[in-house]
Amino acid sequence: MDIQQELTTFVSTGTNQPDNGVQGMETAYRDLSDDALAQRLAAGEERAFAELYGRYWPPLFLMAERLLRDSEDARDVLQEAFIALWDRRAGLGGVKSVSGYLYRMMRNGVIDRIAEGRKRTDLLAGLAHWAEATTPTLDAAVYERELQQLVSDEVAHMPERMRQVYELSRNEDLSHQEIARRLSITPSTVKSHINGALHRIRKRMEAIFSLLLV
Repeated sequence: MDIQQELTTFVSTGTNQPDNGVQGMETAYRDLSDDALAQRLAAGEERAFAELYGRYWPPLFLMAERLLRDSEDARDVLQEAFIALWDRRAGLGGVKSVSGYLYRMMRNGVIDRIAEGRKRTDLLAGLAHWAEATTPTLDAAVYERELQQLVSDEVAHMPERMRQVYELSRNEDLSHQEIARRLSITPSTVKSHINGALHRIRKRMEAIFSLLLV
């Protein structure tokens, strides 16, 4: 089963269900628990994957879309999550909650987009509005500013060279080669600093998600 091809075709249609080739499952599968489906998926059963896909794509897509404020980005995040679910199916026997497993992969995809600086203002705004919806006493505009400040503080507390590399990459959109020439360092050092910076920002965002989206 070429899951990546199936999902790519599905995403391009803009629908919330896989095509008939993926969806063809017996009614009995719909009655199985998540644990039972995970066991069957671990054994390579395509119908178990299709049932989990149909069961969890819609709610996870709505959550990702609200956080990212972009339906295409949300589809990309979910596509990556379900491809990973299929690729890692052999290890699902040790997973306690399939829904939690998928949620964490969706969350990590959102965090990656925030950490990498792609449309960060919009992403932080989406997180702030999600927080407001789940916590009525919270003011989204105020919380968005606080989130932006948290990220800015994390960048400010990076080692100087790491911060320089990260800011040249994100603020000036320079390539690794361009940064290396400007700072008289090697491209591999640039890559190492960017990976370290992204790791720090991801950790900060994970802490925020753990408080809001449990």
